[in-house]
Amino acid sequence: MNGRIGRREFARRGLAGGVAACVGANAAGVAAQQMREPRSINDDDILNFILNLDYLQAEFYTVASSGRRIADYSVGIGGVGTAGETVGGGAIAFEPRLRDLVTQLAVDERAHVKTLRDRLGARAVAKPAINLEATGAGFRSEAEFLELARLLEDLVMTSCLGVSGLIGDPRLRATAVGLALAEAQHANAFRSLVSERGLVVSRFDALDVPPPPSAQGRHFNVDAEGLCNMRTASQALAVLYRTQTQFASSGGFFPAGLNGVVRNV
Repeated sequence: MNGRIGRREFARRGLAGGVAACVGANAAGVAAQQMREPRSINDDDILNFILNLDYLQAEFYTVASSGRRIADYSVGIGGVGTAGETVGGGAIAFEPRLRDLVTQLAVDERAHVKTLRDRLGARAVAKPAINLEATGAGFRSEAEFLELARLLEDLVMTSCLGVSGLIGDPRLRATAVGLALAEAQHANAFRSLVSERGLVVSRFDALDVPPPPSAQGRHFNVDAEGLCNMRTASQALAVLYRTQTQFASSGGFFPAGLNGVVRNV
């Protein structure tokens, strides 16, 4: 063995840490000796984590392209946990090429939500409260939109890849991998547009590989081995909650946190 952590083990540790944090936070005031080990993470927990991210993306593209919410397109948003409103954002006056792209992205992401809810059935979590303007930008110009879209696509792609290998059911694992590959195509479209327009973007965390002409920019979001980068659920949530606080369970794009078991940094 060379001491390197395998990609499946990498994802497993990240998810387990998030669940342990959740258990720890909920056990405040309970004597340490009374605390139990966190329960095993199951396939539903992983799919529900991805579903939360797709709720965010579906709302983002739907609002940007039409000014409406996904519920207006007959997309289900109820389920397990605390349902919340989506706030912020508005329709953007895109040039025709970009409008076509964003409209198709909205269709894709609404389909992702429907697919995951179909796979999960009664176990699907509700859409949590979402703040589309958590970064204070994204809807005032095409440049702002492209920068935020690039961030969300790279983040969700690497997160879906990071957790998909943990899914035991082959059919559900294939669904998660298919979603990750779809997000990779979406991400590449926005990385190319950011690069073509010469937009300089900041790295959103230490793992981020921005497109050129940004500092440390690369055309492809891959590691030194040429493999797609991955994030654990905890690493993704630190970006989405806009915090590095250990055990944080809300903030940023999700003011009340995610719904489901996997919800802590």
